[in-house]
Amino acid sequence: MMKPFSDPTSWLHAMAMAQYEKWDVMYDAFATCEAAGIAKITAEQPKYFGAYIFSHLMPAYQGMAINVGGSTSDFFLSVIGYNHFNYDWGWRGESPTNYGNGVDPAKVTAYDFTRTHLFRGFVAYEEEARRMKIVCSDMDARATPNTLTVNEWASLRAADRRRRRLEDGPVSHHARALEVQAVAPKMKLVNAIQYAMETDPHRKLEWEYGMPADMFKAEL
Repeated sequence: MMKPFSDPTSWLHAMAMAQYEKWDVMYDAFATCEAAGIAKITAEQPKYFGAYIFSHLMPAYQGMAINVGGSTSDFFLSVIGYNHFNYDWGWRGESPTNYGNGVDPAKVTAYDFTRTHLFRGFVAYEEEARRMKIVCSDMDARATPNTLTVNEWASLRAADRRRRRLEDGPVSHHARALEVQAVAPKMKLVNAIQYAMETDPHRKLEWEYGMPADMFKAEL
């Protein structure tokens, strides 16, 4: 027997509520990051609208994100440890400098935007939200041993601009790990190597989008 959406026992209502739960935890986490001036949900997307969350880095961090391979969001992979689309492919000939909504047209790039899929189980987003709150509440806090703090990420990208863009050519993971440790001296070499491997733009992609990069890996 068909049941209306308003009936809490209908499968459509149950599916909507499951999505709302994910939105709730992520919306709350983005509020923390927006208050810190780091990242925010796009102005045109209301809460609960759609199966994706569209977001972008805020002006202080715009222009820093780089190509880490596979259309992956640099910031979310490097700092949060989650693999989401960076949406660099989604502009269809338009320039993000024309986006408006408070972005800095002199700095913003397609790599500053992220599309977060909400098709995983609630626990994946609950953990992501927890990490986001940690790193956005304290820019020197680390979400996992293999990820950078917000300040380390910004320092590494500034050093990359002085040195080279990663996509200009391959570099050994050990050499890259030493560059990482130069801005993240508290990170162990084994973790820096793991970070270098996971953010290598030439790497073979192994995980599906929307999953924590370290979901099935032992902490080192």
